[in-house]
Amino acid sequence: MLRRSSDPVRLASSIARVATFVALAATLAGCVSIPQRAWRNGAALEDSVRRWNESCAAGSDSEFGRRKMLVPFTKPPFYAIELSPSMLNTQGGPRRNERGQVVRPDDTPIPRLYSAGELGSIYSHLYQGTGNIGECLAFGRISARNAVAEAPWDGAGTPAVS
Repeated sequence: MLRRSSDPVRLASSIARVATFVALAATLAGCVSIPQRAWRNGAALEDSVRRWNESCAAGSDSEFGRRKMLVPFTKPPFYAIELSPSMLNTQGGPRRNERGQVVRPDDTPIPRLYSAGELGSIYSHLYQGTGNIGECLAFGRISARNAVAEAPWDGAGTPAVS
């Protein structure tokens, strides 16, 4: 049972006890040596954290070009979790038409409401594994093009008249 706590270490400790897939350790090496084996290559973990910390000290992420939220990993406790690529999929939600517009149950479009990806999937109630990335790309582009083609609003919620 998790209890609310303003102490992040206590909360993290509770989470680590409940969720056995989360590694909690006082050192980076400890994240490798715990039973969960959250990070299987200790040298790679330590090298990755060393490079990140160097980027933080330099004020620029040398690998990905980030310039914000550069906070080094220096203060324990450390947490690790094993991640692997997988597909997350949801079905349902509002339907959309070929222009990417969200439609009502009678298939009339709701003005200025567009969707992309799984939200309003063209597959709707069907499961089509690996189809979602295609929908993200195709309907992201379709919806964006149609949304930017809309007449600007006058600030009162109605389209401006040119």
